[in-house]
Amino acid sequence: MVTLRKLVSFLYSMKAGLFLLATIGIISAIGSYFVPKTYYRSNIFELLLVLLFLNMTFCTVNQLNIYFRSAKNIAPKALHIRRIGILLIHAGMVIILIGGTMNSIGGKSVTVRITEGETVEIADIVPNAHPFALRVNKFTIEFNEDASPSQYISDVSVIEEEKSSQEYNISVNHPLVYEGVKVYQSSFGYLIDIEGKNGTEWSEQELLGERQFFKIPNTDKAVLVYKYVPDFDQAWGMKTKSYQPNNPRIIYATYINGSRLEIGYATLGDTIELEDHVTVTFHGVKPFTGLVIKKDPGLALARAGGIMLMVGACLVLINNKRKA
Repeated sequence: MVTLRKLVSFLYSMKAGLFLLATIGIISAIGSYFVPKTYYRSNIFELLLVLLFLNMTFCTVNQLNIYFRSAKNIAPKALHIRRIGILLIHAGMVIILIGGTMNSIGGKSVTVRITEGETVEIADIVPNAHPFALRVNKFTIEFNEDASPSQYISDVSVIEEEKSSQEYNISVNHPLVYEGVKVYQSSFGYLIDIEGKNGTEWSEQELLGERQFFKIPNTDKAVLVYKYVPDFDQAWGMKTKSYQPNNPRIIYATYINGSRLEIGYATLGDTIELEDHVTVTFHGVKPFTGLVIKKDPGLALARAGGIMLMVGACLVLINNKRKA
């Protein structure tokens, strides 16, 4: 019983909160450096957050009791405002932690590659999201005068049952926000339309991304689609001179038994022969848009907590100056 009281008393204290914040900061710096992908979902990090949440909750309740007790006494107005500020700081921290926990449990962030004309079901990507589909009608790259890309724009349709489809433009810094789901323009790229043939016995056609293998069945050979270069110039090596398709080439490599044989480059429509009657044709390229689909159920709470914390800090600082 005595030990439990000491533990509760410790969690009530400001020293515990400062100790936990310092511990989280130090351990997070170490964890994010050595194991960045797993640390923030580790049991240690979650335990520290739970202890900080309990500390902030106890401190908020304690500050609430102090405020109501002091409200009955005659005290300077500045002191009352300062106590309100302290209460807002503690309550803001609690709300931020609740919002962060909601994001950790129910939040989701997924990057998808979608080609023109393709439709994806959002509920298949983000569980528990409002059911609707997203279709990419057109993907456009805008260029500067020096031929460098200035903006990526995805013209999309939101398709929902019993509703007419709605069209939106998603571009960098201008996401789509729909029913609690945010869709950000993240990247772009190209899929290579490649077809393999073995006389009349076998034929297969695929859309492959860069650095993907096209394997020839019943043989030990494969073709690596290394890179698509929209504006090829030998003086630039494997880098594109610009992002406009002035001189498109596909850089590829042939492999046998996992060992590279040769590296070459092909124009769109070129056919290369790997062995007798076995050919690979590069028909063309298809651009895709890279979209980040996110759901942050606790974001509004975290923002509200942040505002409360900042307002509380301002009230405390202003009234500290007046007191001085």
